[in-house]
Amino acid sequence: MDTEFGKHSEVNLSKAELPLTTFEIVKERALREIAMLGNSYHNRFHTEERVIPACEDYAREARLSPRDSAKLTFGALYHDFGHTGHTYRQLVAGIDELHLSNEEFAGMQAVSAAAPWFSEQECEEIRSIIHASSHNQNHLGELPPEHAAMLYRAYKPETNLEKILVLADVSSFRWGTESYLRDGINLIGESSYESIPRDFPAFLEQAMKFLTCIQARIDGAAPLFSPSFVTKLSDELRHVRKDLVALSHPEGPLYSRWKSEFEHAQTSQRQKLGLV
Repeated sequence: MDTEFGKHSEVNLSKAELPLTTFEIVKERALREIAMLGNSYHNRFHTEERVIPACEDYAREARLSPRDSAKLTFGALYHDFGHTGHTYRQLVAGIDELHLSNEEFAGMQAVSAAAPWFSEQECEEIRSIIHASSHNQNHLGELPPEHAAMLYRAYKPETNLEKILVLADVSSFRWGTESYLRDGINLIGESSYESIPRDFPAFLEQAMKFLTCIQARIDGAAPLFSPSFVTKLSDELRHVRKDLVALSHPEGPLYSRWKSEFEHAQTSQRQKLGLV
């Protein structure tokens, strides 16, 4: 591997400046492995077409240094590496390192891949960026009661790079309402029985609630961006919310289509879980 971006180099290169023999090869290898997981949501498309582009956009808006941009992109590339397709990796039987969460496993793999290019401190930053993307594991009340102590993780986005990645990870709304709804449908394919919405109105209600979580992510990263860009993000989110309200009316033109797609995903996942 080309070591021009090695940890002993004094030259700070952005991802765009790396030769194809370095970043692009590692990126393609990582994406191929992510694709092989076969996940309906935590897959190559999510990483390559949503999270990485969002990180690149946010890095420009935040005017990150080339080195910070490179760390952020590396974290984005590996943030779902080895994801089990289950929110709680520790509950999936027959896998290696069962004590690790999805994010902890991904962080471990990222550090190994990043070591030739980044210092030990920078590798730990990348690991922390990935750990911060843990969702709903730092609230004991939202964890399965019988496993709460084992599943609890205190990770929260604290640094600028962490705040950007956790926002990028939930930024499908930026590609419009259809993209946002498609993510919700795809997530059903990775859901436990308890987390599958009981019906289409419940699915829409859940999608509306998650917009509030996304707004909190925007607010957390807002100091890094210009006021006009923050307004743009909030406007995009508001547009999706407006569309979801319109979609909730059964007489609407798209209600039947999305209801059918939801029910298909719901039935498929229940069958996969042996519940039908």
